[in-house]
Amino acid sequence: MRYCSYYKKYFLFTIFSFFLWLTPAISLDLNLKFEGVYEHASQKIVVDGVSSSYGLGTVGIELNWDINQSLQLYGNYGLGYLPNYKLSAFGTNFSGPVNGERIIIGTSYKLFDSYKHQFSFGYNLSEKNVTGNDFSGIRNGLALTVESTAEFMISEFSLGYEYRATDALILGGKVGQENWNFTAMGLTLVNDITVSKAVNDTGHSPSYELYTRIGREKPIDISLVIRSYSMDNLVETYELKLAYPLYKS
Repeated sequence: MRYCSYYKKYFLFTIFSFFLWLTPAISLDLNLKFEGVYEHASQKIVVDGVSSSYGLGTVGIELNWDINQSLQLYGNYGLGYLPNYKLSAFGTNFSGPVNGERIIIGTSYKLFDSYKHQFSFGYNLSEKNVTGNDFSGIRNGLALTVESTAEFMISEFSLGYEYRATDALILGGKVGQENWNFTAMGLTLVNDITVSKAVNDTGHSPSYELYTRIGREKPIDISLVIRSYSMDNLVETYELKLAYPLYKS
């Protein structure tokens, strides 16, 4: 399972790096932005009796390539850290620091575009994961540690709408359909015996996004995305993103 996870992650990263390398070689309009993202679940995610809090904050970059007036390619890459992630497994509550990573590649196509209104169709692939190698907990008076990974793989189709209120203010929204896969793995040592637990769940769910773009020369993007995941329980996640332009070719 871990090999498969690495394969999917580096597949996304290879495509992201390829477009980054390709951009100077061909005539594309490039936009580079700083990106800060925080995503938080409404409650713990429960799969096969294993429960985990879910939160991921990352900082990174967003790249947009305008191929022509209608077609755009984009990629996002971010890294993050959370000091106190919580996990329940092996009959014990654990907590500890985790590292996070976020990779997205996608495309957007304008179906209709006028001065005031724009309709678009989009598709993207993403991976979001957290890794912790130092979770600690107490069970029957014994101090235990756990190594754990949790990963979301998502493919999404969406329809979007933008309204240009003024030259310096754009309001927009998207409605999407996601196919997702959630995988988590934990490994601990109990009485000199290595105990592992792996869980996996798949499904599909809607997503909703609201965003605004403020400013003319260097507009700031602010967005909120709401997703629902039906596992052993129903969990909603809320993703808040801020993007600030750094470079435009």
